[in-house]
Amino acid sequence: MEEITLFQEKKISEIKLDIYGVPDLSNWPQIFEIQNTAQKCYYTIKQHEKVMCSVSGGYDSDIVLDLVIRCGGRAKTTFVFNDTGLEYDATKEHLMRLKERYGIQIKRLFPQKAIPSCCRDYGVPFWSKYVSSMIYRLQKHGFQWEDKPLKVLLDRYPGCRSALRWWCNDFKTANGRESRFNIAYVKGLKEFIRQNPPDFRISAKCCEYSKKVPAHKELLIGDYDLNITGIRKKRGWNTEQRL
Repeated sequence: MEEITLFQEKKISEIKLDIYGVPDLSNWPQIFEIQNTAQKCYYTIKQHEKVMCSVSGGYDSDIVLDLVIRCGGRAKTTFVFNDTGLEYDATKEHLMRLKERYGIQIKRLFPQKAIPSCCRDYGVPFWSKYVSSMIYRLQKHGFQWEDKPLKVLLDRYPGCRSALRWWCNDFKTANGRESRFNIAYVKGLKEFIRQNPPDFRISAKCCEYSKKVPAHKELLIGDYDLNITGIRKKRGWNTEQRL
């Protein structure tokens, strides 16, 4: 197996152009997904002037940060970290090492509303952000967790269509596999909820107010024209443009 030493170097080198003006990735791992992602990243950053890149301290985030630096984004990128107040000391120490290794600053974004306050006012998260948001909508309509056809439930709980479709597994996929927008995507979850109806409020608002809202506020204030949030699995570079 070929040993990959590119990302073990002491000095971070940016991508150079070859004689044809194309990014020279000859010393990068000759793997299609890596080469394709690097090229997309390079040209995407090149086409924008003011970039915001989210950093979480996780390994996916580290890879994105490394790519942005190598693709020439150091001078035009503001790296941001959502400081929710619940981070491990190890995460904070890792962020310090990233700042030292890459010679960058990481701007901390603080929650608009503290997580304990969100849990008190809206409910606690459960399983995932999407599942929590669906349960939150159902609870707002006084849902009784009954296993009825979608048409019956739509008549009984008007104004709650998307959450009821989730509950009734109404979303379809082209390949016939279970849609991630259906409750059946999490095996046994519907049966568990029916046997144990939640008698407490569930919500994903803590994530919204601790991460989404501060990030959107920074995007508006900073007037960025590119927001980098990560890499899509098997689909390459994932960007959100704000023009």
